[in-house]
Amino acid sequence: MRPALILGLCVALAVGTPALGAFNVEKGNGAVVAPAAGRRRFDVALADFGKPRYGALLTGQLVYPSEDAAFGTPARCGDVGCNFGCSPFNESSPPLSLPRAPGRRFVMLLDRGPRGDASRPCYFLSKALHAQAAGADALLVVNDGPGDLSTAVPPRDEGAARALAGLTISAGLISQEDGAALKELLRRGAPVAVALNWTDVLPRSSKVTWEFWTNSNDECGRVCDEQREFIKGFKSAARSLQVKGLVDFTPHYLVWVCQPGSSQEDCNSQCIRGGRYCCPDPDDNIHEGYSGADVLKMNIRSLCFAKVSKDRGEPWLWWQYADRFGEECRMNNGLYGPDCAQKVFDAVAGPNVGGPEGRAAWLACIETGSDYSDSPIPLLDAELAAQVGSDDDSSDGGTVAILPTVRVAGRQYRGGLSPGSVLRALCAAFPAGGEPSVCNEAWVSEDECREGAEGWLACKSGENSAQGRTRCINTFRGFDCDCGPGHMRVTDAVTGDQSCSAVNECLSSAVAWTREGCSCERCVCSHVPGGFNCSGPIPDYCTAEHDYGGCWRGSFGGRLHHACADNMRLYRYAAQNGRMDDGTRPFVCRCPPCFRATPSGGCEPACDPSACDASLGACLPGAPPAQPAPPPRGGGGGGGAGLGAALLVAAVAAAAVCGASNWHARQQLQREVRSILEDYVPLAGAPLADPNDPGDPSASTPTSWGGSRSGSYGRGGCSNSGSGSPAAHC
Repeated sequence: MRPALILGLCVALAVGTPALGAFNVEKGNGAVVAPAAGRRRFDVALADFGKPRYGALLTGQLVYPSEDAAFGTPARCGDVGCNFGCSPFNESSPPLSLPRAPGRRFVMLLDRGPRGDASRPCYFLSKALHAQAAGADALLVVNDGPGDLSTAVPPRDEGAARALAGLTISAGLISQEDGAALKELLRRGAPVAVALNWTDVLPRSSKVTWEFWTNSNDECGRVCDEQREFIKGFKSAARSLQVKGLVDFTPHYLVWVCQPGSSQEDCNSQCIRGGRYCCPDPDDNIHEGYSGADVLKMNIRSLCFAKVSKDRGEPWLWWQYADRFGEECRMNNGLYGPDCAQKVFDAVAGPNVGGPEGRAAWLACIETGSDYSDSPIPLLDAELAAQVGSDDDSSDGGTVAILPTVRVAGRQYRGGLSPGSVLRALCAAFPAGGEPSVCNEAWVSEDECREGAEGWLACKSGENSAQGRTRCINTFRGFDCDCGPGHMRVTDAVTGDQSCSAVNECLSSAVAWTREGCSCERCVCSHVPGGFNCSGPIPDYCTAEHDYGGCWRGSFGGRLHHACADNMRLYRYAAQNGRMDDGTRPFVCRCPPCFRATPSGGCEPACDPSACDASLGACLPGAPPAQPAPPPRGGGGGGGAGLGAALLVAAVAAAAVCGASNWHARQQLQREVRSILEDYVPLAGAPLADPNDPGDPSASTPTSWGGSRSGSYGRGGCSNSGSGSPAAHC
């Protein structure tokens, strides 16, 4: 917590006890998450300022500004290196500003110091403010020597108190050894990501105990104002938690003892009962104004109100008493005293606490007898015992050494005294998932599911295809992804971060194949992000009914030929793998076997139809080229008729001989070709190929539904231009 009144102030009065010199170190932990080869864990001593993300985890890219460019963030800051963070980074050369983007965070690494020049101190607070201004989300300061970690505290002046109000990042100290390891990882060149973890800083319980150590003094400047503002801002949440029985809260007031040998005048002004119970003088003037003894008596009244209201079953009323006393019973208006305290009691106690029994209990509690009596006051003895913790065991919260201090679940809270920050620490002490609803409100927990935030991105909440299928659920500790149909939830093993990843249900699930529109012989399952579509039966477009897909067609030898080829195998593969585009079709236009493309975009026979082996899709070796049909000819004389008859007989005989020769040649060629091809491709009777195998994409790319209808051998259009036109495969 931020310091206002320190027990060290009492040294000038020669008072205090050695046990009150301790300052508890509260630790979180960090880990390197990338690169994988550099993974390690390290302790982080939480700074007593800023906003630790209690109950949460922050993962960010590590940056170390230095003149040495090998660390990846080159920057020069004059006499004192940028690695110390003593001056604003926008004044460095070049100016350093970390790029802000949704889901992207930065953790800045700086060195402690430099020490030795008292005229130019470089406070931890200054480092944190400069890191925040540069765009960092958290700060790690490397200790400048070996040994145990300590708690970083801010300067004790009004300027620092005002600066603290604008600090929103968390900060902590790490060991020299861990800092050297992190720097070495950065020097290797690969990006380094670290995770800062505050999830296990506090023990967890279904009912959280916590304490607030404060003072009724209102003349300590900004820090006193801050305590008063905290009480006012927190009283509503405090009432809600206490009414529901979720927390056990106790207010406390710091007390010290006037040691033997101290000035009698000092002890009389600031103490009662012969120096047994003391408070510092509010204005540091024991001869004028209110005394420390006056403050102690008002503290007693507040403690008594807390005791009586708790005994009467309404402990939350203390917040109203403390708030109203702080507003009305001010030292600067001369109303700080017993009469004003009584009026506040009457105003806020209500019929239960303020009734005869409650009023009698309060009056009996505040009646401590003579200030000069030698007898103890049990109420104040309890306060003295509670504020002194064990040096070797932090389970009791450690020693309370500064004001204000907050203890949560036996641990000292670290961070700014703001209602949202303290409530976040309380929420972190509940079991995961069992936090009160107030913990998810925006003033306590950052909304990770807002548009552009980390959860919104990880859960794919912004993808149009995922609308209604995935959902980001904001939680106190971060976010959860609700990944619906077509998605699966993935959890990072190191950071615990969740995300939604699209699942291809056409390939990895049987759901698609139970749908009628996906399961028929000519049905196709199309993968889309977050789901799938079923095509229903797809017709065979290579039929007259569908105009042969608009491809070329023509008649030769009394038989119709066309360039349409069914492409369902590759069409199904593209659909199942989400590779469909506007040009993907269930057929392709390519010239049929033994035909070749013409310059005009049609097809023509590559050989005489009789020399085409349709099973091989190729002309037989040595086959004569196809001849265009001769033009019609006119009639002649009778001699011509005789000659024609003779030629016809000769042609028939030659054709018979040639046909027989060709048949034998064809049979021999088929045997040889099949023997070769069977070693490489499945022929008739061989097992079918995997329907998901794309085969040769260059031979099967689907074409457009239509095509040119011009060509010398009929309708349609084929081209070997390779331009990706509908006839690119002819």
